[in-house]
Amino acid sequence: MDQSILALASGLVGAIVGAAGSVGTIIVQSHYQNKREKRRMAFDAAIQDHKAACEIASRSPANIAPLTAYLHFHMCYYDLLDSGTLSLESLKGLKEERDTLFGKLS
Repeated sequence: MDQSILALASGLVGAIVGAAGSVGTIIVQSHYQNKREKRRMAFDAAIQDHKAACEIASRSPANIAPLTAYLHFHMCYYDLLDSGTLSLESLKGLKEERDTLFGKLS
């Protein structure tokens, strides 16, 4: 085999391996960044809901669910959105779970 063809083939294989490594890194990084962003959105929404509940409870006595209950609810909601299984049935199930965590709401 000609030495120039061998060098060319080696260079091509090296470039393909390097590009595949870069693409793989970008895919993994993007996956974890999306998970982190979803978690941040759930935390922000849970904190806002909990603050609103505390504000309402300050005007009249009421039981307030802990922040972790709000966080659990929002994480489940975002999981339904991400998985593409958000439907009337899944929302009814989420409402039942919410009622268990928070107490029956109208």
